[in-house]
Amino acid sequence: MKKKLIACLALAAPILVFAGCSGGTSRLTLSANWHADTNTTTGISGTAEHLEYTVNYEPEEHEGFNAEYEEGVYTTDLRYDTYNGVACYYLETHFSITGRYVLGEEKSEDFTDTITSKVYFMDVSTELRPLWSEKTVVSTSAVATMPSTLEGATETYAYTYTTAYNEDCTEAKVSIVYTQPESYTEHPVEKTIDISGKGTYLDNETILFAMRGIATSAVSSFRTINPVTQAVTGCGMTAAPAVAETKRTFSVGGGAAQEHTLNAYTFSLGYSGAYSGQPQELTYAAKVTDGNTNTYRNVLLEMRVPTLQSLGTLVYKLKNADFGTK
Repeated sequence: MKKKLIACLALAAPILVFAGCSGGTSRLTLSANWHADTNTTTGISGTAEHLEYTVNYEPEEHEGFNAEYEEGVYTTDLRYDTYNGVACYYLETHFSITGRYVLGEEKSEDFTDTITSKVYFMDVSTELRPLWSEKTVVSTSAVATMPSTLEGATETYAYTYTTAYNEDCTEAKVSIVYTQPESYTEHPVEKTIDISGKGTYLDNETILFAMRGIATSAVSSFRTINPVTQAVTGCGMTAAPAVAETKRTFSVGGGAAQEHTLNAYTFSLGYSGAYSGQPQELTYAAKVTDGNTNTYRNVLLEMRVPTLQSLGTLVYKLKNADFGTK
């Protein structure tokens, strides 16, 4: 059960499993770069942002067992909300992609993988302190590297992973409830984790968002719960972000897609310790200030996520950004 559980939790990606070594866990200095006025701290009412991404699959060049995916979609919605009377951000994400596994001339039936996440967290004055998060996953995973037949080569996992925090964010209560496979449904996970300690703590569902608020002049590191080991671990960049000019085509506010020339920063992010998962590369728009307007809001432009069994890479690219008026 334990080994299968680890394999299952690794599928909580493609947007939360990182790899590599991180440095010390110092406190993060975050700026609200997702607002037009990056000096925004506690004045977060009126926040409303919607982002849309295409997700395409780049297969590895090898014979034998492979995967195919149609173009998928990933969306994020950020807004102002309250949780138990506390003013906060609410971030919801949706991921969906349809694919199949291939062995020689044989193809599996089509499957659709989905991930939905929801998280409430506070403003930058608290280093985005999390209040509550939930991720619901349906994922069809390859469980063999070089199978002789498609039968038994894959497994579908479906579960909901919930994390609730106490008032001072020193304790997290984690719950994992399965609906697939049937053998897991009678073994829900309930665990209380001590998250007190030095260094900024981020919930897994806020990591991609928080990286919009970092400084690009140095390596950033923080603490989080590794969803595989169910323990607090260090997480950070493998090197300081590389900033360079890039051209990206996307629409703003649902209008026609246009090519944008902008500076962007790229880096890899990783857990430290065992069960660190696969390398993940992230590219964000760099901070551009025109008066009080940060034009591209340090939006995530591209994300490259290797699939399990090294079959290929899922590539997320920004399609449309509706930043609202905040």
